[in-house]
Amino acid sequence: MPTLNPIPNLNGTSREELIDLRLAARDALLSAMKALGEMRPHGRDYIGNSEAYQRDLVIHNERVRAIDSMVNDLFDEAVVLHENA
Repeated sequence: MPTLNPIPNLNGTSREELIDLRLAARDALLSAMKALGEMRPHGRDYIGNSEAYQRDLVIHNERVRAIDSMVNDLFDEAVVLHENA
C-alpha cells in the first residue's frame, strides 16, 4: 500500500503531531486486530460444513493481513518523519 509523505513546515502540522497521529492510528488498528483475533473462525462453529469454515478462515486472514499492512505502513511513515527531522 502506498504511504503518505507529508512535508512538515512552519505553517503546517508539526512533525511531532504528524508522528503522534500515525502512532495513535496504529494503536487503534492494533486494538482492531486483537478484536479480530477474538472472533477468528473456529471449526467447532462449522460442524458438518468444512467448506464454509475454510472460506470464512480465508476471509478472516485477509482482514488481518489488511490491518497488518496498515499498521506497518503507519509505523514506517512515523519513522521517516522522525528520521527526517
